[in-house]
Amino acid sequence: QGAPAPEEATFVGFVEAMPATGYVGLWVVSGTEFSGTVRSKFKEDHGVLTVGAYVKVEYRMVNGVRVIHEMETEVPPGAGDDDFVGTVESLDDSVLAAGAAVNSTWVVGGRNFVVTTSTRVDGSLAASDTAWVNSYVAADGTQVATRIEGVTLDNKIYLPALQR
Repeated sequence: QGAPAPEEATFVGFVEAMPATGYVGLWVVSGTEFSGTVRSKFKEDHGVLTVGAYVKVEYRMVNGVRVIHEMETEVPPGAGDDDFVGTVESLDDSVLAAGAAVNSTWVVGGRNFVVTTSTRVDGSLAASDTAWVNSYVAADGTQVATRIEGVTLDNKIYLPALQR
C-alpha cells in the first residue's frame, strides 16, 4: 500500500517572479511559491505568461513543495470587455464559501454568466441584490465573469415627459 495520491488544488493570482528562461523552476504567484517541472503544462490562452500576468495554477503538494500541474493565463478581474448591471436572479453559494472547484452559471438581469475559480466575487451577494458584472465572451460564445460586485443604486433621475 503506497501513499495516497496527492490532491490537486487551485490558486489564482498575479505572477511576481518566474524562471529566467523557460518554465522549469521557481514561480511566485501573489506571494506563493510554486515549482515548474518538465511535466508541468503551461497555457497562454488569455495572454503571455510573464511577470504581471493573471494566472490560475493547478498544483499538488509534493514533499512540502507546490508542484505545478497546469498554469494558465486568465483575464484579470475587471479587465473583461463587457460591463453589466442587473438583479441577481440565481447564484451558486458554493462559490462564495470557498471558491468552487468547477464552473457554475449565475443569472444576473436575465443574462447567464459563467463563474470560474478565477472570478473575483463579492462574498455578500444574495439573490435579488443588484450586481455589477465584468465579463468577456469565451471562444465557445459564453459570457465568462471576471468580477461580480454588489452595487447600491441610490440615485434616481426623473426626466420630464414631453407631449406633442
